[in-house]
Amino acid sequence: MNEVMMYCVGCCRLIPVAQGDSLFKTGFYKHDVPAGICKECQSADLVHQEDTD
Repeated sequence: MNEVMMYCVGCCRLIPVAQGDSLFKTGFYKHDVPAGICKECQSADLVHQEDTD
């Protein structure tokens, strides 16, 4: 049960990579814990962008 974890820069949580939407290829966490953005934060950002347009 060794899930690969990622750090979401939107909500600052460690989550399984399967719950991630975008995984960054660079950054501080790229060797031990990759950084990216989770599906929840990505969809919240898209809703926010639509509201401001």
